Amino acid sequence: MLTILILGTSILIQVLAAILAIRLIKVTRAQSAWVLIAIAVILMAVRRSITLYHLVTGDLVRPLNLQAEIIALTISILMAVGIALIGPLFISLQQSRQSIREREQNLSAMADNADDGILISVQGTNVFANKRAETIFNCPASELLSMSTKDVFSLFEDSSAMKTVQLSANKTMATIYETVITNKDGSKTPVEIVDAKTRWNGQEADMSFIRDISLRKQAETQTKKLSSALEQTADSVIITDPSGKIEYVNPAFEEITGFTQSEAIGKWPNIIKSDLHDKNYYNKLWKGILKGEIFRDVFINRKKNGDIYYEEKTISPLKDKNGTITSFISTGKDITERMHTQERLHYLAYHDVLTGLANRSLFMDRLEHAISKQRDSDNILAVFFLDLDQFKNINDTLGHEVGDQLLRAISNQLQRYTRKGDTIARLGGDEFVILLEDIPTKEVIPPLAQKLIDAMSRPFMVKEHELFETVSIGISTYPSDGNNSNVLLKNADTAMYRAKDRGRNNYKFYSADMGEKASERLALETDLRHALERNEFSLHYQPQIDINTNKVIGTEALIRWNHPEKGMILPSLFIPILEETGMIVPIGEWVLKTACTQNKKWQKMNLLTVPVSVNLSSRQFHDKNLVKIVEDILTDSGLNSEYLDFEITESVLMQNVDETIDNMETLNAMGIKLSIDDFGTGYSSLSYLKHFNIDTLKIDRGFVRDITTNTDDASIVNTIVSMAHNMNLSVIAEGVETEEQAAFLKECSCDALQGYLYSKPVPESGIKKFIQHA
Repeated sequence: MLTILILGTSILIQVLAAILAIRLIKVTRAQSAWVLIAIAVILMAVRRSITLYHLVTGDLVRPLNLQAEIIALTISILMAVGIALIGPLFISLQQSRQSIREREQNLSAMADNADDGILISVQGTNVFANKRAETIFNCPASELLSMSTKDVFSLFEDSSAMKTVQLSANKTMATIYETVITNKDGSKTPVEIVDAKTRWNGQEADMSFIRDISLRKQAETQTKKLSSALEQTADSVIITDPSGKIEYVNPAFEEITGFTQSEAIGKWPNIIKSDLHDKNYYNKLWKGILKGEIFRDVFINRKKNGDIYYEEKTISPLKDKNGTITSFISTGKDITERMHTQERLHYLAYHDVLTGLANRSLFMDRLEHAISKQRDSDNILAVFFLDLDQFKNINDTLGHEVGDQLLRAISNQLQRYTRKGDTIARLGGDEFVILLEDIPTKEVIPPLAQKLIDAMSRPFMVKEHELFETVSIGISTYPSDGNNSNVLLKNADTAMYRAKDRGRNNYKFYSADMGEKASERLALETDLRHALERNEFSLHYQPQIDINTNKVIGTEALIRWNHPEKGMILPSLFIPILEETGMIVPIGEWVLKTACTQNKKWQKMNLLTVPVSVNLSSRQFHDKNLVKIVEDILTDSGLNSEYLDFEITESVLMQNVDETIDNMETLNAMGIKLSIDDFGTGYSSLSYLKHFNIDTLKIDRGFVRDITTNTDDASIVNTIVSMAHNMNLSVIAEGVETEEQAAFLKECSCDALQGYLYSKPVPESGIKKFIQHA
């Protein structure tokens, strides 16, 4: 019974020891020493139990001391009990130490992985620095730990911006401030520092969290720049909430609109609404931006003072990370000046700069539009083509400034004497056109044309000059004279030239035969441009006869054109073309050179020693190179200046009187004689003659023709001769064809005669024969 009890107790103890071993293994695998001890105790107990069993059963061969075995078993049991009691306590202590070590490791890892640098100091000596602190200070932790708190603070710049806060965790007071760390390499790092009290190994310590705020400072700088940009940009900026209520406006908005920030914030953008955009326009705007789309367009807005301005605006929705619209930002550029410039450019594209009238482009557009309307109407429309008569003389004598002012005055006159709704245009130069619409019958047109002619005949005062202008008008009508704008304008132009051919200062309707004549005139102009180089011009001379002695006292050189196909062309047909095209200047120079050379030849032949008269056009007389040209021709020809006489018409004489006087004095000083040709047909009077150095008056053939039958003409001629003699001027009568005319003129004491009664204009050989038979 005792044996069984001992054996059972031993087995129980062994089971307990096994459970203990298993528990040790499960509780902590790291406590390997305790596991080994537990296993050894178990093995020892098992061995003693087996030995004791064999002693009791008598199976052992070798005798053992039972008492000694029982003692050994007891010791094993006591050891097992000790392990069972002490082991858990030891294991718990080991686990506590392991936990502390792991927590320290975790805290160290957390500190090293922290975004902020951490410095801990005890009594002014650094005892801890994490890896981030190494990076911020740009030095290893060992060096930081060798520095005192004072050394660390010496790296900080001004740190006056401080504030004290209470840490919510333990109500500890902490100081927060910003400063700049100057590193060893001279680089600077802006930081934010939080200083607080803590404990380190049971001692009171100072702990600093140091945060690199370089990115934040950059962001702040960028924000300041953006804010400054908004404040200083010349573009208007409006920021609204999602409903459109204004939250911010910049100074440019105030300057452009006149509304202050206080007047705008909290209001709706419609404070600058002009009502020049319809409701659909704004509906489209809101529909787009509420869908997240950007809206761009030119707005016509209204300022606080009521002025309209143009704004090139962009409205952009601003969204959060979830795509929800949080606000709208509107930027706008004031483009009022640009729009006005565009409007001005558009105006200039369709209007004449000088007069403000429509130009050719606008006129043709309106003419085409009028034709399209007229096709369904019984009314007619008319095109007036107006060309000023002798306008080039104004430019050539008084200058382009006076000419431009005269054109403006004429355009104003045209507007006063046309119907409301008529289109007046300046095509260029001195050409104007008028479009008259909705005319019931053609009979209405002549009174309108005559009214314009009468209005233009009134004198114009320009810069103290009293200027007289006449106009020639050509008229075409739709549909009889053309079915499109180009044809109507061309036919009106053709009719205008017919009006000029008929004496100017009148109007002519287009007719079918005019087209052929216009083509002939164009062909004539083309041939004229080559006539000089082809030597097709020649000079004819008409003698001037002393009324008392019947001797030749002078000759007038007259140009003739021998066309290779058409023969002799009348001067009345080609001289107006020369004047209008400006070809009169080079051809006039040729006339002067040829006449002077021929006169010198006659003198060398002892055939004729009298002055030769040469007509000067307005362009020639006012040409700045005239004196030089005359001097060169006299030198080249060898002709003495006393044998040269320039004939100038009244119209040339009266244009720019001051310049005319200067030119005449210069020519007189050279010894050249001056005559007034066609006297009585212009608008001068004898009272003007005292201002000019004139030698001779030539009475126009229009007065001479009827002096024997028309008492008015006779009286006029008698008066001209009498007053001219009182002013010591000689008088030559032109166009003398009958003995009766010659007798009357002799009775009037006229000095010389010129006309078919004595000789037609003849070539050089004809003058020679005339003199030989005189």
